[in-house]
Amino acid sequence: MSAYYTHFVLDLDGTLVDSIPGIDAAARAGLAQVAPGEKPPSLRAFIGPPIRTMLQQALGWTEAARLDPLEQAFRRHYDGGAWRETMAYPGVNDTLRALRARGARLHVLTNKPQAPTARIMDHLGWTGLMDAIVTPQSRQPPYPDKAAAAVDLRDRLGLPAVATLLVGDSPDDLAAARAAGFSFAAAAWGYGTAATLEPACRLDTFAAVLYLSRRSTPYENTCDPA
Repeated sequence: MSAYYTHFVLDLDGTLVDSIPGIDAAARAGLAQVAPGEKPPSLRAFIGPPIRTMLQQALGWTEAARLDPLEQAFRRHYDGGAWRETMAYPGVNDTLRALRARGARLHVLTNKPQAPTARIMDHLGWTGLMDAIVTPQSRQPPYPDKAAAAVDLRDRLGLPAVATLLVGDSPDDLAAARAAGFSFAAAAWGYGTAATLEPACRLDTFAAVLYLSRRSTPYENTCDPA
C-alpha cells in the first residue's frame, strides 16, 4: 500500500467529464433517423462500455441489422458536434493543474474512441497536462477492454503499481485497476456503480485526489490496492 500516489490513471466519462448531454443528444438524433417513433432512452445508467454496448443495453436490441445503422448514425451526430456539450465536473480543471504542479504524472484511460477523446481533451485544455491518453484505438489491433489497456499502459510507461491510483466510476475501471495491480478510488459523483462495489476508497469529489498525492495525507480512507 502506498500512503500517497505519484501516478494517476483517470477515467474520462463520469469521472473527469459529464458527457451525458452530448451522448443523449446524439442518441436521440440517431434513433430518430434510423427508427422514427422509437422512444429514446437516457444512456446515463449505461455509461462506461463502448457506445454500441450502451445502445444495446439501453434499447434491448440484439440484431446487428438494427444496431449497425444506429451506431453509425450516433457517431455521425456525436462526432459532428454533439461532443461539444461535454462539460468538466466542478473542480476537475483546477485539481488536474494542481496535481501537475506537484509533479504528479497524469494519464487518461477511456473507452471513448480516439477522435472525440482528442477533441474533448483539446477543447478543455487538458491534452498538455497528460503523459498519456489511452483509448481503445491507441493500439492496433484495438484493446479488447479497459483492463488490457491498463496493463499495456503500465508496462509501456513503466508505471509503478504501488504508487499508481486509478480513479473511475464503473466496474470496468475497477477491473482495470485490479488487472494492472493499481490502487483504485471510486468516483462517487459519476454514472457508474463502482462506489457500490465495496472499493477500498471512495471519493466524493475529484478535489479529494489532492489529499492522496502527498506524503502527509489527512485523507482517512487511504486507497488499498484494488
